[in-house]
Parts: sequence; C-alpha cells; structure tokens
Amino acid sequence: MRFEYIAVAAVGPLAFTLIMSHAFDEILYAVAFTAVFLVAASAALLGDEVKYVIGDLRRALLPGLAGAAALYLASLIGAAGARLAGMSWQVEEVYEVVPRDAGALVTMAVAAVGEELYWRGAVQEVALKRMGLPWWLSAVLYASGHIASGLPLLALAALAAGLILGFIAHRWGVAASTVSHFLWLVAVFYVAPLA
Repeated sequence: MRFEYIAVAAVGPLAFTLIMSHAFDEILYAVAFTAVFLVAASAALLGDEVKYVIGDLRRALLPGLAGAAALYLASLIGAAGARLAGMSWQVEEVYEVVPRDAGALVTMAVAAVGEELYWRGAVQEVALKRMGLPWWLSAVLYASGHIASGLPLLALAALAAGLILGFIAHRWGVAASTVSHFLWLVAVFYVAPLA
C-alpha cells in the first residue's frame, strides 16, 4: 500500500474530528473551511485523474436529483426514528447551529463540492480502490469524523448519507454525488426542514 493513499484516507476523519469537537456552534462554516482543505488534498492525490473521478457533468443531473430524493427520504425516516427513540433533540441541535441565510447557502455549496471531491473522489474512487478495499468503506470513514460532535444520530446519519452518496459516485461519478449532496442540504435546511 502506498503511504499517500493511507494518509489521504486518514486526513478527513482527523479534520472532521477537530472541527466537530472545537467548532460545533459554527459547524457549517467550519465544514466549509475544511472542505477547502479537502479539495487541496484531493487535488494533490488526483492530479490528472480528477476528470475521471468527477464523471460526465452532462449526465450528473438526473442521478443527482434522484440521489437527493433518496437522501431526503432517508432523512425523513431517520427523523421519524429519532422521534420514536426520544432522540429528536439531536436533530433540533443541528438545526440550531446551522444558519439559514444566503451566506449559508453558498457555504453549503462549497461544503458539498469539497466533501464529495474528497470523500467520494479521492478516498473512495482512488485511495480505497487502489488499496483493493470496497467503496463503501468511505462511508464508514466519513461517519467516523462525525462522532466527535457528541451526537450519535449525526454519525449514524452521516453513515447513511455516505452510503447513498458513495453509491451514486461509484455508479455515476462525483459530479452526480455533488448535485445530490447540495440539493439534499437545500431540501433539509430550506425547502422542507425536518425540525
């Protein structure tokens, strides 16, 4: 195994852990800041492969829309389960720290691009593939970075979202998973919030 693949796969959970444990009240902006760092790490690893990993932009919209719908449906199921389990306070806590203004919308776009290029592009489609590991392991790594939030439900939601986004990226490319990620964030925070 090459060291750079292991290093790239490890840097994301470490960065997310630091952010979640130190800047949860400003989570959206902290995640966007980390996303810029993740784009740089991804660019260093991907180099010329970035076009292959991103996929065909013209074919990204339809699977991206379908993925956003799947993510929103999973979110509805998760929110209902949280209410039944008496854990809806964790959903409400996330909504309390994420602003809903134009700046946040732009920040969500930056976060979606950075997270998808890193988690589904550099980690999933390059590092894990070259190490002979399954694509879905990127979802486990993605979720592990959310554990430091202190919200088990957020880590579980990240695992579910990582699996859905990972499948989309594996099948249709990172452009499609980025469309899904961004439209899903818009849906859960602006169009039809869960809390």
